[in-house]
Amino acid sequence: MAGFEVVPTRTVPQKDPDARERVDALWHEEADRMGLFDGEGEFLLLVSRLSESSTGGWLRMRDTIGTRLPSRIAAATGNQEFIAVSLDGRSMCAVSVEEYDDWIITHSFGTAGGRTGP
Repeated sequence: MAGFEVVPTRTVPQKDPDARERVDALWHEEADRMGLFDGEGEFLLLVSRLSESSTGGWLRMRDTIGTRLPSRIAAATGNQEFIAVSLDGRSMCAVSVEEYDDWIITHSFGTAGGRTGP
């Protein structure tokens, strides 16, 4: 996800004692703002450790809990980074670890301007 053109929508310093909780809260805030979840709470998920699966790494998910998704993904996979995309492919909300910060990256594929920012 990271490259010289990628700009985070939100950042959380890794040295913050509440970093995991802040990433969880901010990610959900941005995912809601982006319209990531459909009416049933479903979305597509790509976690790098699953990228060689038969689905190409993309999994159709339903979040029945509705909170702390980044922490739950990290606990299940051992990796904090993931990309989530709406089922219609128009909205993305991801988590990336970059040097000293955790980044929440959003992008809207349905607008001419591309990335939506803060």
